[in-house]
This record gives sequence, C-alpha cells and structure tokens, in this order.
Amino acid sequence: MEREDRIDFENADGTVLSSVHSSYGGRTTFGSGLSPGGRFWYAPANDLIVETRTGAAVKIGRGFQQRYGWAGPEELILIGPGISVCSAVSGKCEGPFKSMNTTGYTYHFGLPLN
Repeated sequence: MEREDRIDFENADGTVLSSVHSSYGGRTTFGSGLSPGGRFWYAPANDLIVETRTGAAVKIGRGFQQRYGWAGPEELILIGPGISVCSAVSGKCEGPFKSMNTTGYTYHFGLPLN
C-alpha cells in the first residue's frame, strides 16, 4: 500500500510488516520492484534492496543508469552497461559481464526488465 510519504509492505490480512519512505518507489513501475515471492523490494532511485518483512536495506551502489529484473527470489539482474547479478541478501554484485552477441545486439535472456 502506498501512502503520500510511505510505502507499506503488508501481509495477506493487511498487517503492516514494514514501511519505507516513498522515495524508495522512485523509478519503479507498479509492482516491478517486488521480487518473486515478495521478500524483497528494489528501490532503484536509492540503489537499495529492502527486505519487506523487516524494512532492513542493503545498498548495492552500481552507480549507473540501469534496467533491472528479478532472476529469482534473491537475485536481481541489472543491465547497463553489461549485466550484473546482485544478491538481495548481501547486496554484493558480480559483474558487469559483457552481453553482446556476434551480430552486435544485446541479449537480455528474456528477463522482464524495467
């Protein structure tokens, strides 16, 4: 649920699990920041991954404009330039890895990117 200055993460019965500043929703389309299973929220404007149950956050600090998509319940993929894989638990990222094919077009491996 989004209030004017907060984003509340709720369980199925409406109990608020955690609440973060609404700026954490910046540069996300509705629901796109939420990981599969709903355990994590990616806040690209702040370079943070937030655990929805507790509100605890880790900074990933990629420092470039990127597109993103969840590759699993704890793995965030960032594209631009190259592909980086970030752990939602630790905030550590591997890469960027080059993602060019032989014709010069970038592969995105069918990820739903935002």
